[in-house]
Amino acid sequence: MFLFGPPNVEKMKARRDVKGLIKALGYEDENIRKAAIKALSEIGSPAVESLIAALREGTPLACAGAVLVLGEIGDAHAVDSLINVVKNEHEEESVRRRAIEALRKNSRHHQDLVIYYFCTI
Repeated sequence: MFLFGPPNVEKMKARRDVKGLIKALGYEDENIRKAAIKALSEIGSPAVESLIAALREGTPLACAGAVLVLGEIGDAHAVDSLINVVKNEHEEESVRRRAIEALRKNSRHHQDLVIYYFCTI
């Protein structure tokens, strides 16, 4: 994914390189992923559309990171996408649970989702 070593998250954050930071969410090193999550959370709402796209197109690690960041940002535009993650039976269980947590933090609809989720497992 990164041709010349690990991604430089600080540089990407300074440049507000949302796409690069989202790629870093899928990097194998947990410290890189955590730094990318923090950077994207600090960028906030301008990163939401790209994070939503990562839910559909990203690697499992990138998707899990995107869910965490969307939960931290709390933008209402992400609610439908997070609901889709919860409903997706093919999604990893841990990612679905993180999506529920993100919705619980930021959505008035979370109670219905939690009930739906636990009734389907």
